[in-house]
Amino acid sequence: MSLLAPFFFRNLEHHSSKVFEKIHVSQEEIFGARFYHASAKLNSPGAFLQDVPILKNEVYGNFHSSGSSAKKPIAVYKAISEGLERLAYYQCVNSNNYGFDVDPTTNGMAAFPEFFYLNSKKNAKSEAAERFVLIALNEGSVDIRRIDSSGIKLKLEKDIDFYMVEHPILSASTFILSHYYDQEEAIHCYGFCNSHSLDAAFERSIVELYRNWTVLRARKKRHDNAPESIWEKRLVFFSTQSGWNTFKKLVSKPRMSRPDIPKINFNGPVIGPWTKWAKVWRHSYKLPSKRYLTGDEDYFFF
Repeated sequence: MSLLAPFFFRNLEHHSSKVFEKIHVSQEEIFGARFYHASAKLNSPGAFLQDVPILKNEVYGNFHSSGSSAKKPIAVYKAISEGLERLAYYQCVNSNNYGFDVDPTTNGMAAFPEFFYLNSKKNAKSEAAERFVLIALNEGSVDIRRIDSSGIKLKLEKDIDFYMVEHPILSASTFILSHYYDQEEAIHCYGFCNSHSLDAAFERSIVELYRNWTVLRARKKRHDNAPESIWEKRLVFFSTQSGWNTFKKLVSKPRMSRPDIPKINFNGPVIGPWTKWAKVWRHSYKLPSKRYLTGDEDYFFF
């Protein structure tokens, strides 16, 4: 996270618009490593956005953004940055700009507190590649293999499986997918991350895995009904034994088609009132399938 974050975010909560309704921070132990986790909720109606959707997530909860780090301020800055990215998304998604007419999701979006679009552009491209590769995995056009994690810096108390995905789009980054099985609760959980650093890819995939594990355990204790969101339906399905069997088939089947570098739908800044606090960039690839939007719960994309 940028050293300039305190400068860019210094007036954010005191601004007359009050972009965020609240930011919640907690300290958690993630498989033996201590992290701070911050969650942020956008203020609506607000000066910039009158129509922030009221989230109805049965599993993930109703915050708009989150961030995790071993350092508390960085966790907060990450949550704020992602919140500003969501602000840009909600304001622009119904336009025909920025590639939203082709892909109406947050795929390939990133926000970063900086003067120029250096980090936001790099992070958006990495995020776009991550989402593309997940879809390509479902469509049988990537190679995936289980790997040894003994050399990673993060020391873990749990036995976690790690997989590395290979595709030409990942020439300058590393995609790590992690899996953990909670025998006591009979829950399978997953995390994934594409990053320019191998250690960062491991760490962020573990943080995401932990978040999914936490919400799935809480849901099981509440005995909730099936969620409405397709993203949460998939998360719940793949936490089951049937979901795990589907995942094993997915990663063991041979590649069905040649992995090519995809065409780009849009690659550029998303400009708006949020730009005073963080630069937002979107990198949108032509995706190999629309099934990530229309597919069933056994489509590994959440």
